Amino acid sequence: MKTLKLWACQANRDQTEGRGEMYDVCFVSTKEAAIKIVTNPTFYKKYGVQGCPPYEDGSYDVVEREVVVNKNVDIGEYLEYINNKSVALNKLTVGQKELLGLR
Repeated sequence: MKTLKLWACQANRDQTEGRGEMYDVCFVSTKEAAIKIVTNPTFYKKYGVQGCPPYEDGSYDVVEREVVVNKNVDIGEYLEYINNKSVALNKLTVGQKELLGLR
């Protein structure tokens, strides 16, 4: 188990008035990188309140987080998992997928 200090780029759940709670969109290793992301038009047009740039320099939209990594996953093991999941989902009918909330 390993604890990493990362910076979270955040967005507001209420993209109309900005009165909702903030949530983490992605994590990066430095505050400077996080500010670059939240002030980038591609990011704020998708996650910003009414598609507007963040307040001032963007520092209100980044926060430091401690992220605990429980296990390193082997890439081969992960790809096998994804493949098995895909095979299993392809066996389901449309009705079964809807019943499970997958459509």
